[in-house]
Amino acid sequence: EVRAVWFDLGGVLFHTPFQAIADYEKDLGLPEHSINRVIAKTADSGSWERLERGELSVQEWIPLFDKEIEASPFKSSKGVHFSAKELMRRIEEQLEVNKRMIRILLVIRYIYKFPVVAVTNNWRHDYTKPSDVHALDHLFDAFVESFKVKKNKPDPEIFKHALNALNKKLPQKNFEFQNILFLDDIGRNLKAASQLGIQTIKIDQRKLDSCIEQIERKLNVELEHYKPRTLSPNNFRYYVWYKPTEVISW
Repeated sequence: EVRAVWFDLGGVLFHTPFQAIADYEKDLGLPEHSINRVIAKTADSGSWERLERGELSVQEWIPLFDKEIEASPFKSSKGVHFSAKELMRRIEEQLEVNKRMIRILLVIRYIYKFPVVAVTNNWRHDYTKPSDVHALDHLFDAFVESFKVKKNKPDPEIFKHALNALNKKLPQKNFEFQNILFLDDIGRNLKAASQLGIQTIKIDQRKLDSCIEQIERKLNVELEHYKPRTLSPNNFRYYVWYKPTEVISW
């Protein structure tokens, strides 16, 4: 039985950061996916993973990632030098919420009363602008960030941190892994979670209709076509102040 829902942020509640990476590769004339291949090749010892685990600040990460890209076989075809600082600027500049998925989150938590937890790979924002992800942290029962717990997905330890955080917040519920539904856009993260007994759904923002239908089946609820007459008037409308100039509501 699913009794709580865990959300990844980038690629689920926010539009995927991979688009910013892909756009930068195109502008540089780099082969498609070349930056992600460098991240995958350097793996746990690489600067990207260390950034997510909180071992590096963004300012410390920039020259290290520049060197990793320079040492890779991928070269710009346009004579433009790669800049980790520019890549990070683009990622954060394009960080926008997926309003449809935010509304799904709101219905799950406030209408159907499922506890919700954010489980995200993130970094300390001591160099670039403060992250907009923290404008949403009040929506969650627990907010687990990789750089704070020093573990990043797909390490099973971050999921253990998330379960402990949820049980600490709601000790009377006594959640176990099999009571959790986890939504993420990265296959290896979902595989690691499922090996712990967590139920999973892969979110593809190009196929959200299908993804939302899968969530509805798992939770046995209607998320976008629920019947308002079944709701208390006090619970009918919610607002999320995401940015000073923007309100998300339904």
